[in-house]
Amino acid sequence: MRPKEKSGDFISELNYLLFSKIVACSFKLQPPTLTYFPCQLEEEITTLKQVLASKENRHLELKQKLGITPLNELRQNFSKSWYDMQTSTAYKKTSETLSTAGQRTSVAFSNLGNAINRKFGDMRNSPSFKSFEEKVESTVSNIKVRGAGNFEEVLSSAAQASAQGTPTNNVMENSER
Repeated sequence: MRPKEKSGDFISELNYLLFSKIVACSFKLQPPTLTYFPCQLEEEITTLKQVLASKENRHLELKQKLGITPLNELRQNFSKSWYDMQTSTAYKKTSETLSTAGQRTSVAFSNLGNAINRKFGDMRNSPSFKSFEEKVESTVSNIKVRGAGNFEEVLSSAAQASAQGTPTNNVMENSER
């Protein structure tokens, strides 16, 4: 820094200029200096960028000569990624787990279906279902035998029969009215 001095003090000004030049020259004379490294690094970076650009151009030229298109590259990359994923241990473990879960689910649904079939079989053999089945059969036979009357009368007759617990001949009575 420049010391405070009187304006016009020529010797002080000269000393200051000489000192600053000596300091500047001493930095330039020493090879590993702070000003030397950034310049050298910038030159090396520029050179490396030029070499890289040249190699990338050569790479594109070779791919064109070999007939490799971007679509081909994409397909190859996808195939390789798919293969790598399938051969990974995480994929194998997940696949095995899902396979086991699928088998267990299949067995569970099979058991559920068997249980439902059994329950329907038990229900069909129960006395209440047999009674309901007889009522339906008698209503159907009444409709077939008589064939007269409209459908609403047949339905109301069937509803009354199921409410009373015995089949009735209300169809004829209502159709004769």
